[in-house]
Amino acid sequence: MDYKVVLKAIWDKSKFSFFLSFFSVTMLYWRGFVFRPFRFVPSSLREKWHQMASVSYAPDDEQKSAFEFAARQALLIFNMDDATILEQTYPGYDGYTVDEARDVRFTLIRDDQNKQYHVAIRGSENEQNWIDNFTPEFVWDSELNATIHRGYRDVALSLMEKLEPLLVNRDYQITVAGGSLGGVSSVAVGWYLDSRGYALRQIYNFAGPMLTDDDYSHLNVLTVVNKLDAIWMLPLATLFHRYRHQGKRVLIIPAMDYQDDKGSAEWRLYEDSLLSDFLLSSWGIDRKLDSGEHITYGAYFCVFWAMRMSWTVLVNAKVITILLLNHPDIFRFQHAYQPNQWQADEGVGVFPFQPIK
Repeated sequence: MDYKVVLKAIWDKSKFSFFLSFFSVTMLYWRGFVFRPFRFVPSSLREKWHQMASVSYAPDDEQKSAFEFAARQALLIFNMDDATILEQTYPGYDGYTVDEARDVRFTLIRDDQNKQYHVAIRGSENEQNWIDNFTPEFVWDSELNATIHRGYRDVALSLMEKLEPLLVNRDYQITVAGGSLGGVSSVAVGWYLDSRGYALRQIYNFAGPMLTDDDYSHLNVLTVVNKLDAIWMLPLATLFHRYRHQGKRVLIIPAMDYQDDKGSAEWRLYEDSLLSDFLLSSWGIDRKLDSGEHITYGAYFCVFWAMRMSWTVLVNAKVITILLLNHPDIFRFQHAYQPNQWQADEGVGVFPFQPIK
């Protein structure tokens, strides 16, 4: 990807967005990698506030199953190049669609038995995606009666044009999931679906940035973020823009030796409150951020759920296969002889992907 093209396109599209993006990235760098403002608060007080705002994340079996399915969709969508691959990865359902809008891929799985639709939206992979990421100025949306991020609004409306004609069964429950750009777009798409009378069941925002400061707390949103990841803290608030996540938030807190023990972490569930907003903001940073943590969510998911599956993620034309070789008791994967496939030796199925050119 040519970042010079991206920067020029943002400058030409909106100089205000260009400076807002520069401000957000610069301030987050200083707060998250250098200053870490919350580390100056005594550790006992930090712990007390976090205990006040959160509880240990302990979902029941139904919630675990829904989370697992949504997380698989959010990570594996990078490999879903067509409906055949989608069906091979998720066999036994009644309809499969893979399409794109505004250079953002989405998948749709139809489950007639349970009367459900499962929608997944891909994260950033090309120049247009990054141009939309860095167009953070607020625009008024009369349908949602809210001011929202300009770039993510453009993505969501483009996706809705392609997605809505496929949702022919208005009584079916809809789950929308995605990671990073796909996560915040899931919130926006879910918001539009709800406003148009669809039966929205759940939104999963994995590691996605923030969309707005207007109220969408009526939506059933679960935002899942890594304490050491920076992306979900963007865009930062300014005098004119106060972005924030809403709904329930799950914070993954990696172990202190996370680089050697990848996937080991504490999971905390935060309710929607002002204290949560503060603690889960750039002002609440007390450990140095790690830009590499944005692409390791699969490792934490696998350890937390002990899920026996292959998390193969294609990001920016690089295949990152999270095999957790340091956890052989959980994962025993082998590279299959088929040239374009990964196969698990536990018989959980084959996950094809396109080879790197």
